[in-house]
Amino acid sequence: MKTILSISILAVIVAVTVFTIRDHNQTGRNHAATAALVSQSAELRTRIALAEEAVRLADGACAALEKEIAATQATRNAAEVAASYASNNPTITRRLTGVTIIANDQKRMAEFTADVREALDHIWGGMFKTVGLPPGQIEKFKEAIVWRSQRQIDVAAAAESQGLDPNSDTYRKLLRQEDDVILKKQAEAIGDSYEPYMEWARTHAVREHALRLASSEVYGEAPLSSAEVERVTRILADNSQRNPSERYGPELGHYVTPLTVNWETATPQLQAVLSPAQITTLQQFYRQKELAQEVKQQVARVTAQFNAKSPIP
Repeated sequence: MKTILSISILAVIVAVTVFTIRDHNQTGRNHAATAALVSQSAELRTRIALAEEAVRLADGACAALEKEIAATQATRNAAEVAASYASNNPTITRRLTGVTIIANDQKRMAEFTADVREALDHIWGGMFKTVGLPPGQIEKFKEAIVWRSQRQIDVAAAAESQGLDPNSDTYRKLLRQEDDVILKKQAEAIGDSYEPYMEWARTHAVREHALRLASSEVYGEAPLSSAEVERVTRILADNSQRNPSERYGPELGHYVTPLTVNWETATPQLQAVLSPAQITTLQQFYRQKELAQEVKQQVARVTAQFNAKSPIP
C-alpha cells in the first residue's frame, strides 16, 4: 500500500514538473513574440512615416499635373470655341480660357495690369538693388514688364482665336518674335545695366533657395539680408553647372542648371556666410526639390501610360 502511495505521489510530482516546464517554455515564447512585435511595430512606424512623406510629395505633384492637364484640355478646346463663335453657333458649351476673356474685356485687362504693377517691387525689388538701377531706369523697366504682360495676354488670346496649337512650329515662331521684341524693350529700359541684369536672371535657379533662408518663417530671429542672399547665390552659381537656355539658345549666355550644386566645393565657401544649421537647411531645400521632381517624373510616366490607354477625348 505504501509503495502504491509513493508511486502516486511521484506521478503527481512529475506531472506538476512537466506542466511547470511547459508553462515556462510558453512564457519564454510569449516574451520572444512580444519582442518581435515591438521590433516589427517600430519598423512599421518608420515605413508609415516614409510613405506619408511620399504621399505628401505626390499630392503636390498631382495638383500640378492636374493643372497641366486642365491647361492642355483648354488648349485643345480653343480651336473649337473660336470656330463656334465665328459661325455664331448658339450651342457652345465650353468656356473660353482666361487669357481670351481678359484680352476681350477692358475692365478685366485694367485689373490684370494693376495687379501686375502692384507686384513688381516684390518680384523685382531684389534685382533693382543687386543691379543698382537708378529710379528713372526702374520706372522704365516696370513699364516694360507691364507692357510685356499685356502683350503676352494679347498674343495668347490671338493664338487661341485662330486655333493655333501651342506645340506647333507656327506658334513657337510667333512666341520667338514676341520674345525678341520684349527683350529689346527691356534692354532699352535697363541701358548699361543690361549685362548685370542678365546675370541676375541666369542665376535665378539657385537664388530662390537662398531667398528661402531669408524668410522669417525659416529663420525668424536671424534671416539673411539681401546682401547675404546675393553672396549665397553667387557661391551656389559658381559651384553649379551652366547650360544655354532651352528657349533662347546660347545667345543669352549660359543659365545655372537647377539642382547641380557641387556641395563638396560649395560648403567651405558657404561657411563664410552661413551657420552650419543654415547650410544644412539649404541642403534640405535642395533635397526636397529633388524628391518633388522625382515624384513628378514618376507621376508623369504613370499618367502618360494611362493616357496611352485612355486618351483625353
